[in-house]
Amino acid sequence: MKHKIIVTDMDGTLCEEVPTFERSMAKPNQESIEFINKSYALGAHIIIYTSRSWAEYRMTKTWLDSSNVKYHQLICGKPIYDVWLDDKSIKPKEQNELKRLLREGA
Repeated sequence: MKHKIIVTDMDGTLCEEVPTFERSMAKPNQESIEFINKSYALGAHIIIYTSRSWAEYRMTKTWLDSSNVKYHQLICGKPIYDVWLDDKSIKPKEQNELKRLLREGA
């Protein structure tokens, strides 16, 4: 696999979207976690970029570790927004497209 950098969100992607005070109990999205872990195993560099605050860093890291998510870097403080425009964005339900890109080494 050509070295890829994959940036993934937390809430609504690696886990269910829940109110702030329930984040430590959020249900994992196993399909997304399996995809990230497989990408990690294939040599991708995994960055988790979340809008959770830096005050939630330890709780978030604990959740990731207990959910067996493989990653290289956790960054908090992503802006809270309604729409994010990006030329490389793939939604969790579009993971098949990312799987194809990884297979082809694009």
